[in-house]
Amino acid sequence: MIILLEGNGRTLYMVDEIKGAIVDHFQCHFAAKEVRTFSANVNFKNLEDVQGDELIREFLEDEVCMVVWDCDKSKSPGPNRVNFGFVKEFLEDIKEYFFKSNG
Repeated sequence: MIILLEGNGRTLYMVDEIKGAIVDHFQCHFAAKEVRTFSANVNFKNLEDVQGDELIREFLEDEVCMVVWDCDKSKSPGPNRVNFGFVKEFLEDIKEYFFKSNG
């Protein structure tokens, strides 16, 4: 939670002002300084349709469960402080919310 933001000789307290300052900062930070274009004939490799389909398919339940079990239980606490220890403990109870039922 950001309760105030100081910069450029000002202190911001209002949520909208803080959000605006953060957005402005990153827009300036990531703005393109120089645009490059390729003029040479460059042949980029393309994905086969099957490869492309694999990139956009839904994750399988077994794949997600395997990744969860491979993670240390104290890793990746979210903003609500839930980490993989919680997910591992209650995986059977919560997985129905993440995967469509086949039955």
